[in-house]
Amino acid sequence: MGQCVPFPECPSPCLDKPCGWPCTLGPNSPPELACDGMGECVPEPFCYQPCLDKPCGAGCVPCPPGEPECPPPPILMFCNDDGECLDEPPICPLEIPCGPTVCGPEQYCCNESCGICAPLGSFCTTQPCAPEQQPCGMVVCGPGQFCCNPQCGTCAPLDEPCPDVPCDPWSVCGQNICEPFSFCCNPSCGICSFEPGGCSPQICTPEPLNCGPTHCLDGQECCNPSCGICVPPGQQCSPDPCP
Repeated sequence: MGQCVPFPECPSPCLDKPCGWPCTLGPNSPPELACDGMGECVPEPFCYQPCLDKPCGAGCVPCPPGEPECPPPPILMFCNDDGECLDEPPICPLEIPCGPTVCGPEQYCCNESCGICAPLGSFCTTQPCAPEQQPCGMVVCGPGQFCCNPQCGTCAPLDEPCPDVPCDPWSVCGQNICEPFSFCCNPSCGICSFEPGGCSPQICTPEPLNCGPTHCLDGQECCNPSCGICVPPGQQCSPDPCP
């Protein structure tokens, strides 16, 4: 109010400012201050931006992976046009150009180089495509391969038949279940990844295998996470989801 008082209450320089926004604490303020995630003006703020450089509709994880309070995957959340990571599917522009293709409703351009359109909230490979590579679902087939099952993202060598295996988008990974189109990169710790090399090489202590609403006994495999069915290694069960 412009009055001289003993202890004035001044608004925070980070009021309504996003994390990482430059700020100052006054004329004698140290240089290179920025707002942190709690609205404080600090020298080295930590800002986790799950939707940074991601298009509307891309999948996101709301907290830094590995944080103790961060829920484990799979978490289906969506980036919106404002760069927010929300649990509701956003309204994104229709018919988005994506390299040589055009994405339809309920899709977003996941990899423009390869022309891969993915369902809202999902992931795909981020590697750029060379002319001899072929998109296959949400993966990319390399030289000498062809896409024999785009629904499963299955590539096969040229002049060879497609592997006759059931398409199960959810795969067992130690004590975890990998999301569709991800792969198990560390079964000891149950770590799934969408990117090669995005894994920790650490060896974890065995724990009960989570299988939907149940836990599998030592030596068993999770055959149907929807129903919580555990079976001995190599044994199959019904893939039908439970209500």
